[in-house]
Amino acid sequence: MTTQGAGTDLSDDQFLQERLATLGKVMFMVTMLGLLLRGSTDALNLGASSLRKPDLVWNLVGNSTFGVLWALCSGKARARSFLTFLEAAVLFVACTAYATMGVYYRDAAIESYVLSPGVLSFSHQYFSTKVLLVLTYAMATRAAVVPSSAGKTRWLTGLVGVPLVVIATHGYTPLAPGDTLTSHAILNIVWWTFTVIICGVISDVIYGLRRKVIEARRLGQYTLEEKLGEGGIGMVYRASHGMLRRPTAIKLLRSERVKPIDLARFEREVRMTAKLTHPNTVTVFDYGRTPEDIFYYAMELLEGLDLERLVKASGPQSPERVRHILERIADALSEAHGIGLIHRDIKPSNIILCRQGGRLDVPKVVDFGLVQEVTDSTDLALTGDGQLLGTPLYMSPEVMRSPSAGDGRSDLYGLGAVGYYLLTGEHVFPGDNILEICFAHVHKEPIPPSKRIGRPISQPLEAIILSCLAKEPADRPQHAAELRDQLIACSELEPWTEDKAMWWWQSHPNVLAASFSSGEEDEEDETMARTVMFDRPTSS
Repeated sequence: MTTQGAGTDLSDDQFLQERLATLGKVMFMVTMLGLLLRGSTDALNLGASSLRKPDLVWNLVGNSTFGVLWALCSGKARARSFLTFLEAAVLFVACTAYATMGVYYRDAAIESYVLSPGVLSFSHQYFSTKVLLVLTYAMATRAAVVPSSAGKTRWLTGLVGVPLVVIATHGYTPLAPGDTLTSHAILNIVWWTFTVIICGVISDVIYGLRRKVIEARRLGQYTLEEKLGEGGIGMVYRASHGMLRRPTAIKLLRSERVKPIDLARFEREVRMTAKLTHPNTVTVFDYGRTPEDIFYYAMELLEGLDLERLVKASGPQSPERVRHILERIADALSEAHGIGLIHRDIKPSNIILCRQGGRLDVPKVVDFGLVQEVTDSTDLALTGDGQLLGTPLYMSPEVMRSPSAGDGRSDLYGLGAVGYYLLTGEHVFPGDNILEICFAHVHKEPIPPSKRIGRPISQPLEAIILSCLAKEPADRPQHAAELRDQLIACSELEPWTEDKAMWWWQSHPNVLAASFSSGEEDEEDETMARTVMFDRPTSS
């Protein structure tokens, strides 16, 4: 299986072209062999003049279309759009030609019957039997050879069946007892309906199962080991590189559920994230798309847990730790904003607290799937103008009013809401439904964190968080770097040191185990977590 690295052409186009060339070659050779055998037989029995019969001409036209497919797909590389059109056009023309060929056979049989009414030639039913059978074989071969989803196969098979039914029914003259125009049309429709179903099953079995096996085990040079998470259209696996043996996380996009807009966002997520080099932003190693239409990218594997799970497992965090996390994330956002990117979905589950380079509590920003390149108008469309993209619990008022109006200060609003959640263990504006939450973000003032939890909190830190939650962007810090500097200036808070982080994790084994298990915690989970996080035995 071939994959694509960053900046190279998509290899699945080449794979599709090769398969279409194979289909054209096989069908052309088989149909031409059949035509040759039939033509030779007719010439021996009826003379050379029989080779000029119209049905033989239409047979040759149908065969030639597969030759055209073979020729066009055997040369230079073709665009996917051209290949898709070519495949549909060839199958449609071939089917129409074979259907017309069947009509000539039928008319010849009727003429023979009129001259000799005592004998009804079997060829009178040729169209409803042999032509249908041949075209069913052709479409089944296509389903087995050409990589395609079951839905696309059914759609294409149904499309090429239209001329089959129309031409077969038009001008049909019933001759046999009980044979009517209606029964003949029903026969063709029912037969081709079964053909559509069978071809869809073939595609689903051959390429569906193959795709699932690949997703479960191999992806180019990466070996997939275990599923780490799953969303509406994507899955994340733990993986390792075949040569480097580097622990890696692979994000896959489910091609059978993908719309063009989803694919555009996914590929943009990779491109945008790959531009970022800050140590508090997840690093992208590679990305591509396989011949089976599996879209993926490889990123660094983060051992740890996201802030949402952290708070759910251990409650509100200390102001020193919150200041440490917010400062690092603000610095990472400063780089992103500096090159014209905004995240649009800053929330606790998109910030992973992990160990890296021997240091604990290293926060990492992940999931730039909703990122917007503010200098590119095409990306404004991809973010869904008029749609709320993001999480309402952490969404700024201006984005709720106008989804395309957000800028870097909208990310700072989300980061302020994250800080509020870390300090209090509660959302800024909880609510029973989206409308209630959105209304509160737009119109209500947040309760200060100290009042929410009923105990004092560092006033400078609380003031910074509340300033990030200002309704108007102009009343917030104007740049992520400014927010970072304000956090650094909170001199009354002691630094969150490596020793403090080590002590905290050793004191919370249940949280440590939760970062490796989504089910009930047990001793094995805790031992694994301690080994990864600390890399050495720890005292109780």
